[in-house]
Parts: sequence; structure tokens; C-alpha cells
Amino acid sequence: MAKPYRQRRTYAPETWAAAKADYMAGMSAKRVEAAHGIRDTTLYKRADREKWNRTKVWAARAEALAKEAPATRGAVFAAAAGEPEEIRSVMIADAALREALKALERGDAREAAALIKAGDAVGVFADFVHNLKARRLGADG
Repeated sequence: MAKPYRQRRTYAPETWAAAKADYMAGMSAKRVEAAHGIRDTTLYKRADREKWNRTKVWAARAEALAKEAPATRGAVFAAAAGEPEEIRSVMIADAALREALKALERGDAREAAALIKAGDAVGVFADFVHNLKARRLGADG
């Protein structure tokens, strides 16, 4: 049995403008699909054809995380005095963010995104270890 013919869909310019704004702001293609009804593959094709570049979005995220890192992870540093594994994990997270900024300066957005995710994961792990130790000390005390 033959496959049914799929009708080509067209979207209003306003829909494309809103979808592009969301996608360029960092929203995933799947979320853009859910919000605007434009299939993710269609969005990828148009982004490629029109040369949409999200490097600036990743650069802004990396800079925001780099600025935020000392404040959010500073508490872990202070609490981890003398705890080498927690200090190492915070240092690794901060190094990952610095490397992400370097990758963005080179124009490598994929590597930067991977480094940002890795640095954030290590930072979350450090916070988890710190909270776990604090709970254990609270239960023992």
C-alpha cells in the first residue's frame, strides 16, 4: 500500500519570527516545535538555510555562568576547607567554564556547550556531596 501524500505546510511570517526568536534565545528545537507547531526538522533546515547562529547565545550563557560560579560555588569552597575532593570538584567546574569561554572565542559552540554542561554537572555534584556531608554531620551531632 502506498504511503499517503503529505501536504506541504506553510507558516505565517509571524510564526517564523516567534520561532526564530525562541530558538535563538536558546530554546531547544523540540520546545519550539511544541510552542509553535513547526517540526524540529523543518526548523533545523530553515536555520541552516538562513545561517542562524546561536554562538552568541552560548557565549552569553558561558559568561553568565562564569560570573555566577564564584558566588554559587564560593559557599562550597568555604564549607569544604580541608576537604580535598570537594575543592577539586569546584576547581574542575570552574576550569570547565573557563575552557568553554576559550572554545567560544575560537567559534566552537558545540565544544563550549559540552564544557558548560560538564562544568555544571561537576558543580551540582560538589553541592550534592557538601549537602550530604552536612546532613550526616547533623545526624551525628
